[in-house]
Amino acid sequence: MLDRPGHRTRVRSWSALHGPFDAYLITHNESISIAEYFSCATPGEPLYRPTAYYAYRPTSATMASMQWLGERDASRIDSYRILKDEIVDGVDELGVLLMSGRHGAVWHGSQLDIQRARALAPHNSATSLQVASSIVAAMRWAQANPARGVTESDAMDHHAVLEHAAGWWAPLVTRFTDWTPSPGRSALAFDEFLITASAPVPTGCAAQTALP
Repeated sequence: MLDRPGHRTRVRSWSALHGPFDAYLITHNESISIAEYFSCATPGEPLYRPTAYYAYRPTSATMASMQWLGERDASRIDSYRILKDEIVDGVDELGVLLMSGRHGAVWHGSQLDIQRARALAPHNSATSLQVASSIVAAMRWAQANPARGVTESDAMDHHAVLEHAAGWWAPLVTRFTDWTPSPGRSALAFDEFLITASAPVPTGCAAQTALP
């Protein structure tokens, strides 16, 4: 468990378009369920449990506004708006980084940009289309499997979901890398990815899951 909110927790990660980047660790149920799913207990040996987390690198404007989340004595924001036409360019790079201390790492995911997202579904952003298409694909799977009852996302047929959703996420890319969070170390424990200093975050934008 973390001793501070996720939006105050900085982690290292890597994506195909941006390479290494610093990000915020934002809570997701899947980061817990995936780690639980792959945990393995062998008699006489320590429990194996993979490191799994979501690493978000928002835009610079978003990071500038995130200070309001931690300043309790600051003036409260009493209005908001959803950014639509104001978004003129950019890519939401959303994928999974699967890492192994023995076999390197592979990143697979979507590099959907705002222009293609609007061409496919007007009034959407790349992020909203990635999310909405996933929900619709899951609903189609549920309709086709009415006898399955309540089913966790980890237990769904991912092939069936991807069949309906992947077309909305294109281009989908796969990249191999030898990047590690701590050069010379290969344990890939969470503390190797955790950033404790308040160093400035480099420019870029990505959101992904890291599964060392």
